[in-house]
Parts: sequence; C-alpha cells; structure tokens
Amino acid sequence: MTAVIVKYASFGFHRTLSTTKQFVRLTKFVKSALHNKLSVAFLMLDVAKAFDRVWRNGLIFKPIKFNFCRGMTFLIKKFITNRTFYVSIVKDFSEKKHIRRAGVPEGSNLGPILCFFYLEDFPKVPITYGSGTRN
Repeated sequence: MTAVIVKYASFGFHRTLSTTKQFVRLTKFVKSALHNKLSVAFLMLDVAKAFDRVWRNGLIFKPIKFNFCRGMTFLIKKFITNRTFYVSIVKDFSEKKHIRRAGVPEGSNLGPILCFFYLEDFPKVPITYGSGTRN
C-alpha cells in the first residue's frame, strides 16, 4: 500500500506544482463561479518561513505515526537535530555554534520533503461553490 503524503492542494517547492499554477487554478475557479452568478470567497494560507517553524519533535513523531522503519526515523532525527554552523570570511572561521531553534535545514533536497511531511495532516478544506456543492 502506498501512502500519499503531500496533499493535492500543496503548491510551492516542486516543479510541477508552482505557486503560479495555484493562481491559475484559483482564477479558473473564480471565473467559473462568477459565470454561474455565484458568490466567491476564499482563504489562502501562506506559512511564512515554513522551514524555520517546523516543530522538530512533531516531525520526529511523523515517521512513527506512518509506521516507517526505525532506521528511517533515526535518519530523520539525526538530520534535523544537533545542527551546527559557523561563518567564514576568506580564511577566518568563527566559533562553531549550535542551532537551537525549530525548523528543518534549508538548501538540501530533503528539507522541502520534510516540511511537506510535517504539514501533511494540516486540515484540508474542500473547494466548494457558494451553495455548498463541491467543485
């Protein structure tokens, strides 16, 4: 059995689902509703700094929830915890510091996947017309 982790309405972070496509989808929906003389109201959620706001302990729980093997859970935990950084200017390096805040590493291939994985169970509201019937 294959689990679908990324919801169909998630846009951003991957090539085939750009935010432009979300805008086109919304425009078509509004145009259709107005053509049918229906009222239109919508709410869009943009999670600002999503990478920085992922609760690490909650993310570590997700693989357990989805029955991932222990090795995968361990790998995710190691990837997002005990992170350090330093600053380099030419040949001078600062002292290594620990990153103590929430979040997942940016600039990696795994970062966006973990961010989507964390938001997987965010409540999803179906697209409806003003009468309450689904699109």
